[in-house]
Amino acid sequence: MIKRCRVQNFKSIVDVEVRLSPVTVLAGVSGAGKSSFLESFDLLRYLITGEPAPWFNGVTPNATLLRPGGGTANEAFRSRFDLSFDAPGANRQLTYNLEVGFHHNAVEPVAELLKLSGDVKPIFAWRDGKWSHQPKLDGVNPQNHPSKLRWLTPLEDANIAYLTLGRGVSLYEFPPAVLTQTRSQRGDNALMRDGSNAGEVLRGIMENLNTLPRWRCIEGTVTKWFPRIQSIARDPHRNNELAVLVCFNESTTHLSLSQQSVGFRRILAHLLAIYQATTPPMVIFDEPDNGISADLLPMLAEHMLAAAKELGTQFLITTHNPELVRGFPAEAIRWVQMTSKGTRILPITDGDMPELMAELGGGSFEGSESDAHVQPSDGS
Repeated sequence: MIKRCRVQNFKSIVDVEVRLSPVTVLAGVSGAGKSSFLESFDLLRYLITGEPAPWFNGVTPNATLLRPGGGTANEAFRSRFDLSFDAPGANRQLTYNLEVGFHHNAVEPVAELLKLSGDVKPIFAWRDGKWSHQPKLDGVNPQNHPSKLRWLTPLEDANIAYLTLGRGVSLYEFPPAVLTQTRSQRGDNALMRDGSNAGEVLRGIMENLNTLPRWRCIEGTVTKWFPRIQSIARDPHRNNELAVLVCFNESTTHLSLSQQSVGFRRILAHLLAIYQATTPPMVIFDEPDNGISADLLPMLAEHMLAAAKELGTQFLITTHNPELVRGFPAEAIRWVQMTSKGTRILPITDGDMPELMAELGGGSFEGSESDAHVQPSDGS
């Protein structure tokens, strides 16, 4: 689990440090900088893995993307990311530092360090092209590669860091058309960021004995929240495409997922991200409340809290919706504010909740019923 994340000189963020919980909710008004913090994870993943981040829309990260309207970035300007985390297989907490600078208007790493908590000597460290501690690995020479971490994965702790920070974080932004196309040919087991392979992932959960308990949790939740819906299954009259069995005036009919409301499909997509067979260690939702009925948002929060407790998944979400905020305890919430010095992110207590809710336009706060969790057991 990622315990701490410090971001410096990135978009609206000058210097912010956030202590992360099993579920962390970044709450604040639009424009406060919530998405900037999430996008730092996208940049970090891009720099570590070398894979394009959807946030960049296919554009190579450059100074304009990192500091839009925030001043002129030059080769002396650097963004910094500092994370502390633990993971299965790690004897102690790990710390990873990455600095990025600009060369010919392109973003590239200029310093990198990985160390175990309590150790003075790092596992590896370099700055401005020079090693201060270079590990010796036969047949591996990461000197000419921007980020050294992915080329040092033969080292156990470096591999843990790569899997946690590079492969272990998935950010989801589901469009209104999610689950309208259920015949994906991608064959992926993991849900894609935009949910474009959600139909295949859904089938995979339904048809795997090991994940049937997760499917029952998803289907049971959907039928509870939408009383007219009896089940989700293959429709033999439509080439076994996924369909929803709906009850109308004591009769039933199969309707395709594309015939369901945006709110229904977005709820289903979020539940699928929470309970998918290959759930990543960290799931990030950017404003999951969009298009979903306000009365369902506290229940969606319950599922995230339950999955964090029962499945060990870590969640990081952003919202400015007071009804979603109501579903979480105060210790899970971080108040995101825009100040004259940029974005700041603060922990809160129960005493701060009325002021936060007033800022979000949600009136009074009665507290969450965080103990009333579903139980998404894997049956193990």
